[in-house]
Amino acid sequence: MNKVDVNFIEYSTDTASFELSPEREPVLYVNPGQEISMEIMNAFSQETDSEEELNNVINKGKHHPFTGP
Repeated sequence: MNKVDVNFIEYSTDTASFELSPEREPVLYVNPGQEISMEIMNAFSQETDSEEELNNVINKGKHHPFTGP
């Protein structure tokens, strides 16, 4: 994979993963100090696309341990 300058990683089924594994290929390499933003799924494998939905997940104590609420 080439190093690229990106500021945002969009959620897709190609980049989504439900495990941390050394066997998975990296989705992106970043340089030290480089900032990125990304869409993530909530604990129910759904896109978190509203502040209200995010607050509902946080208030119920349900969140994904790898990515946070």
